[in-house]
Amino acid sequence: MLINSKTQKITSEYILMELGNGLSRLHFRHLVKPLISMLFSDSSFMIVPSDSTLFQKAYQLFINRPDK
Repeated sequence: MLINSKTQKITSEYILMELGNGLSRLHFRHLVKPLISMLFSDSSFMIVPSDSTLFQKAYQLFINRPDK
């Protein structure tokens, strides 16, 4: 299983934004914050940065505005 392997996984901040957007439509919004936090803290994940300022603004809007 990939999660238990030593394989490095690669994603991007843009993919994480889309993940949050998709999960919020499926009524799993409450899972997004812990999931993204886990991915950033997991050394087996490499997260390719986007414009970090833009990502942080979008992420804060997501957390602070359940209607967005």
